[in-house]
Amino acid sequence: MKSDGLYNEVKLNGIAFDKLYGFAGSCIKHTLVTGLVDRMLMYDFNNGGNRPPTISLYDFREKPAVAIPIDGPMLIDAVKWVPDGVVLKLRGEKYYGWYKFDGEKLTQTRWSKPRD
Repeated sequence: MKSDGLYNEVKLNGIAFDKLYGFAGSCIKHTLVTGLVDRMLMYDFNNGGNRPPTISLYDFREKPAVAIPIDGPMLIDAVKWVPDGVVLKLRGEKYYGWYKFDGEKLTQTRWSKPRD
């Protein structure tokens, strides 16, 4: 990631594919056996350092690649990549526990507890 002070330019394999507004960002990549990245979760801390980040799933299997926002803000404690999405262990205002994201919505898994 490269910053110009206002935006963070996100690069993958040396090619820019997005800009994040804010002071920081980070990612979790799913790397194939071949070494290529096919999916990535990107955190964007545009709410400030004292708030959980917003999260987007980048899917490079699609042509062209797609960026899908995940309902948030929330913190991710763990990630399990599955062929048809990603399973996330979340902490946030609306979500707490394990949820599957299939590219459209978060679905509570049997290991989740409702957030009171």
